[in-house]
Amino acid sequence: MSDALRNQLPENIQFGFDASSRTLVIAESENPRNKKCKNVMVFGLVEEILSTGMKLPVCFEFEYDDANKLWTGQVVLRKKKHEYDLEQVLALYKPIADKLFIQIGKTTPKEDRRQIIALAICEAVKEYTPAFGDFEKFITKRAKESLKIKNRHYVKYNMDKSMDASLNDDSNANFNLYSVNSFIDSGYLKAENRIMEEQFVQQLSKNEFDVLMLLKKRLTISEIAQKLEISEEKVKFFAKTVAMKRKQFFS
Repeated sequence: MSDALRNQLPENIQFGFDASSRTLVIAESENPRNKKCKNVMVFGLVEEILSTGMKLPVCFEFEYDDANKLWTGQVVLRKKKHEYDLEQVLALYKPIADKLFIQIGKTTPKEDRRQIIALAICEAVKEYTPAFGDFEKFITKRAKESLKIKNRHYVKYNMDKSMDASLNDDSNANFNLYSVNSFIDSGYLKAENRIMEEQFVQQLSKNEFDVLMLLKKRLTISEIAQKLEISEEKVKFFAKTVAMKRKQFFS
């Protein structure tokens, strides 16, 4: 703790750490045992910081929050040979990476998507100068742009790869990416959604797929059971597992 900060703090203080925002908080304490000092050990604080994936030592720059009567500290990024420590950057901005992973480029395979985000963040950090404005907004914007571009390339690649395949109008068959051409002019988003649906369907078992197709045809539970020669309880079970897999895939 620097002398400048310690001189502004009250005599008794307590610490807290918000892992989601990577923010260290100092507040006044009513406990006389919590005396401020230059070198202070706070029980549990190290474990909280390490749980974010960051490694010690971690430095914080503080400012006073007048509305909440708190001192809030944001992480000061480490540098190695005048360059930011990329390992710390990826750990610090993992919440941003996770948010982008969920929101953008879902047709791109998950592992590729995570790698694209990580590489984009690292490249943005290397390019950053104060002229670009807010550091966090800059790397978020760059990662978002990179993910969108890569995802468009992925969609196009899968479309091109299936150009020689014949069209299949059988609604029970797996969707053929070649058929995207018939509606690609109506928007990239529709193409992406259709490919995602194809990827989702490929994860289903035969029973789940059969139930899903018949449900799409608006057949009742009893009609599906009769057509597939299984019990109504099994139809309900497969419908439930399809719903669970859909929620997991699209979330």
